[in-house]
Amino acid sequence: MRLVLELPDSDTDVWHYALINDAQALVRHDFCTLDLLPASTDLIAVVPASRCAWHRVNLPKTPAARLRLALDGALEERLLDDTQDTHLAVLDDAKPASDGGIWVFACQKPWLVSRLTALQEAGRGATHLTTQSIPGEAAEARIGGDETSLCVTYCGPAGAWTMPLGGVIHSNLVPDADSTRWVSPPNLAANAETLLGRKVAVESWAVALAACAKSSALSRGNLAQFELSRFTASGVVQRLQKWLHELCFATQWRPFRVGVAMLVVANVVGIQVLAHQQEAALSAKRRAAYDSLTQIFPDVKVVIDAPVQMQRQLDLLRRSKGSLGAGDFESQMNAWAQVSAAAGVPSANGPTAIEFDGSGLSLKGVRVADVAAATRAMQGFGLDAVFEVDTVRIKVAGSGQP
Repeated sequence: MRLVLELPDSDTDVWHYALINDAQALVRHDFCTLDLLPASTDLIAVVPASRCAWHRVNLPKTPAARLRLALDGALEERLLDDTQDTHLAVLDDAKPASDGGIWVFACQKPWLVSRLTALQEAGRGATHLTTQSIPGEAAEARIGGDETSLCVTYCGPAGAWTMPLGGVIHSNLVPDADSTRWVSPPNLAANAETLLGRKVAVESWAVALAACAKSSALSRGNLAQFELSRFTASGVVQRLQKWLHELCFATQWRPFRVGVAMLVVANVVGIQVLAHQQEAALSAKRRAAYDSLTQIFPDVKVVIDAPVQMQRQLDLLRRSKGSLGAGDFESQMNAWAQVSAAAGVPSANGPTAIEFDGSGLSLKGVRVADVAAATRAMQGFGLDAVFEVDTVRIKVAGSGQP
């Protein structure tokens, strides 16, 4: 869907729009505020004919980077406003004619910027800027205004302009009036025919506005050029926006959206169920450890870390019975003796100093060739060992760094 939006000539919250489908047929049209505009893949902003002008200029071959400066110099004496307050643009298909001239679009910049800014702030940035009156090969004169004050907008080989319509003035305003296609909205057709003395084709405002979004019209170029190009997306961004919009709203993508939604819901539910199961299993293990500790050692009234408290109680019980635990000096020395013998550490290379802090053993002056094998062997005794340059530090496994 394409949304064609006429930029309001005066300050108002009501905007005129026409919605057309991919077959370029008018779907509906209405007047509404920006927040009520229908969804669309593209938004074509249309400058009213009364707000723009076209100038014929002759330019030498100019690089694109210096085109704006060249246009300023060519039109400086012909514009009513200062060039800094005037937006200028050229058509994409603008090629110098036999006289070397091209058509240049001109519009009051502050007014145009305010309208395009309003669209951006409403989240409906324009993807294309055009106007209803563009010079071309086919001549057309469109009646506008109201029943008491008619005007005519001409566009054709001679240019494009809007002027009041009255008496026989039209013959001077419209070159070759007999070969020009005269068009009028239904409510002005009778007055126009009486004033002009000729038949006019009846075409509603909405149909005329929708014609601005036809591919043949858009192919002539985007008028949001130079400093106003920031108000319309680049080609890549336009295609990405269109694809995302179709993905989110187009009917043909509905099965995909439903499938993705179901997949997301299934994953969320599955993750929640798995998390609940894991939490339940972990809670069961905690409860089993708690029950084991309190049943084996009834004197323990407060359980904070069941495995640590269990080990502590076992060590106390072992000591009270005269048994050695992994944290005792004798157990650690015995383990080291067996590991060093298996690792081939010569007895002459025994420790030069031994330190024991009540839970860990430090052996100085010891060098081991196969550190990895000795580490694994110590783990078999429930001990952790760290081998430094000439020192071995031993502690009960899981009690922290030696």
